[in-house]
Amino acid sequence: MLLNKVNARFLTYLGIAVIAPILGAILLFLIHLLPTAPMAQNVYHSLDMLKSEFSDEILVDGYKASLTGVFTDCLMLEHAIYNNEEHSKFEQAMLMYRGESYDSGSEQVVWHPGDSLVDYLHGVQQPKEVAYSRYWHGYLLLLKPLLLLGTVNTIVLLNGAVQLLCIGVVLILLQKKEKSYVFSIGFLGAIPFLTYISIYASLSLSICFYLMIFAVLTLLMLDEKLIQKDAYGVFFFVVGIITSYMDFLTYPLVTVGFPLCFYLYLHGEDIKKACRRVISFSIAWVIGYGWMWMSKWILADLFFHSGIIQDAIKTIFQRTDSASGQGRIQGFVQVVSKNMGAYTNKGFGLYGLLILIVLVFVWKRVDMKKVQSSVPVMLVACYPFAWWFLMQNHSDEHWVFTCRIFSITVFAILTVLAKIENNTRKIKGWTL
Repeated sequence: MLLNKVNARFLTYLGIAVIAPILGAILLFLIHLLPTAPMAQNVYHSLDMLKSEFSDEILVDGYKASLTGVFTDCLMLEHAIYNNEEHSKFEQAMLMYRGESYDSGSEQVVWHPGDSLVDYLHGVQQPKEVAYSRYWHGYLLLLKPLLLLGTVNTIVLLNGAVQLLCIGVVLILLQKKEKSYVFSIGFLGAIPFLTYISIYASLSLSICFYLMIFAVLTLLMLDEKLIQKDAYGVFFFVVGIITSYMDFLTYPLVTVGFPLCFYLYLHGEDIKKACRRVISFSIAWVIGYGWMWMSKWILADLFFHSGIIQDAIKTIFQRTDSASGQGRIQGFVQVVSKNMGAYTNKGFGLYGLLILIVLVFVWKRVDMKKVQSSVPVMLVACYPFAWWFLMQNHSDEHWVFTCRIFSITVFAILTVLAKIENNTRKIKGWTL
């Protein structure tokens, strides 16, 4: 009986692992059949907005983590509208070509995707065509249709509205489950640490936010079925696959960290069992994430002999290397300092003080004997630091992205408080 269950579970994972890259490739091919001319026209009408951010991408002066991500946004936009008749639609979908322009007026060769996008839209002959095939670029499944319907300005305005709506739906579903307000407040309290002010204005920075929110919404709506079928491992495996398919390696860890906190809050289990589940679910996410990424390299090499596998392996070693060529420990200290430095300002200081006041207010009313039940959640709280240690080079160079995973630590701490408050409330009969 147990062996049959294990075999069925293995076949489920195997089936998903085989189907996911095939389906991903087919969907990208189909989306590339859409006409690019009207998309390019809509991007062209957004150039004034995009150009204003080329030289200054920071929304709040002095706060580098409020970066809008327009550098990557321009990459996404050029990939969405790029069309070269020399390449088949499937080749473009798998290898993701784009043109590159360079600033010849400077002493060094300077490339900026914004300038390349402008040149492409104006029909300027670009000196170089490059392939960006390391990523799946699954975001095009949404970006291309949206660009058929409106300009980038329209998408940004829609983005902000939809994100707020999603957060509201999460809160509604939580309250329908009759869970405490403390956990809902904790979820809201962690959102600003994603530097939400810049997420709504950015195409690239929105990806992981949506993936995290939709993972949480799916968890809340299907929780009972996932428990009945013992399918949470499969759930996190699929979330890892979708994250790898859609994202640019911005701050993907939130798509596993936030759902894990929701799971641990909703299900009170003994410490050992909960820790085992946290580890197994996390491994499932990592395998799904890693496999989906690797499958792109395999397919690209299989069909087009692109040499992407060799390039990808080289990039992996580079991104996991120590920061700035330092020792592993020294590099880790530097990375933590850079990433945490995003929150060392008066704005987050005052906000942190507000959270601290709430913590003190609730902490006085909790049963301290229940603190030990939150060990598994504190394990999740350590995830950002593990990521910064393992992905030092990437977290050092792109700390304006990776700093956002600290929101997991904040949410985990607030989840601990909510769990303790919830357990105490059940015993004492008081509500909050």
